[in-house]
Amino acid sequence: MDLYFDVSGASIIATNQQLLVADSNNYITLHFNFLTDEWNEGEKTVYVGNYPIILTDTNKCYLPMLKKGSYNVGVGIVKSDDTVIYTNKATIRLNESIKPKSMGEIEAPGVYEQIMDRINTVVEVEFPEQIEQSLADYFAANPSKGVFYPNVSATGVLSWSNNSGLPNPEPVNISGPVGPQGPTGQRGPQGLQGPQGSQGPQGEVGPTGPQGEQGPMGPQGDTGPQGETGATGPTGPTGQSATITGATATVDDTTGTPAVNVVVGGTELARSFQFNFTGLKGKTPVKGTDYFTETDKQEIVQDVLNAIPNGDEVGY
Repeated sequence: MDLYFDVSGASIIATNQQLLVADSNNYITLHFNFLTDEWNEGEKTVYVGNYPIILTDTNKCYLPMLKKGSYNVGVGIVKSDDTVIYTNKATIRLNESIKPKSMGEIEAPGVYEQIMDRINTVVEVEFPEQIEQSLADYFAANPSKGVFYPNVSATGVLSWSNNSGLPNPEPVNISGPVGPQGPTGQRGPQGLQGPQGSQGPQGEVGPTGPQGEQGPMGPQGDTGPQGETGATGPTGPTGQSATITGATATVDDTTGTPAVNVVVGGTELARSFQFNFTGLKGKTPVKGTDYFTETDKQEIVQDVLNAIPNGDEVGY
């Protein structure tokens, strides 16, 4: 079962409602959502009633085994600059359970047990008996005066801070000698592809590469619109008048289709022309085929008249 709290500044609010029953152990999980920056760094402690619980980096913990009743829940933090912050109280209620009264109660671990458990999960302790005895002696001399928070450095030095201004135990190095390097583990499966990053800045323009081969000519594009008429140019110089110096013609003796060949001579300003005609003469006519004389014509008429019969020779 899960119970959620939002923490903003010094305010704590329960964000979901659950039916909570007393006498449960390691069952009800308290989740804390820290919304403001002052809770990002430091040792945080959850308080349920008068019972303190050191909060791990997961920002969640189990509700201790408690009897029925109403309990105030809040969070405190001690920062590295000795700043101490506490929230207000959010109230939860535990309803009576079915647990028989004859059954014994499970004693929840105290702050001392929580500290030792946290140390053992952070670093391998070389002399745990000495640390346990030192903590036991210190808490025996300083009972219920505050909450102490352990801190183990990367070099294995255990130091302390507290929320009540009490003197802290002396730091002690709890790391043992470096052991031999273990074998390389098996390569894990490839993780999911992350989201695409933002586009980087445009790089510098590289040098111009060699010119490639000329590609094939593309299809002719559409004719563009006609441009505007240009301005009238300046008037040219006055030209000189040309003259014809002479013209000659020749006619050959050929027959057929008439034709002429013009030969231009002289200069641009003094021209001469030679006209050479061909095919102008006709063929020689044949008498009796191409033409008839007057005598021929009279003879043809007389022959026709002689062929006509007279009235004496024909009966009607």
